Amino acid sequence: MLNLAGTLGRLGREDEQRELIDRASRIFEERFESDSPDLIRFLDGLAEIFYERGDLTEAKRILDQVLQTRERVYGVDSPGVPQNLATLARVARGCEEHAEARNLLERAVRLSTD
Repeated sequence: MLNLAGTLGRLGREDEQRELIDRASRIFEERFESDSPDLIRFLDGLAEIFYERGDLTEAKRILDQVLQTRERVYGVDSPGVPQNLATLARVARGCEEHAEARNLLERAVRLSTD
């Protein structure tokens, strides 16, 4: 569903994209627990759509949620955390939050090399 939503956005069909995102969000929230790997992947993809749309505030909010959930469920040193941190840093850079982006990337590097 998110692939289709992303495509609709690229085609300029934002209303249809929004409807599909809302529908997909309801389905995932109803079917999966908040710490489900499937929900984490869904939210990660959803954040990417908001990033592509230029809604960096919403992308960052979702990515923060994904990171917190991943750390709580799998631990702060789980394999997915560095990628989450790097993605969050990309969004922070887009928001002109360069110091935060640097901190996130430095943490990602530390986790990747330890």
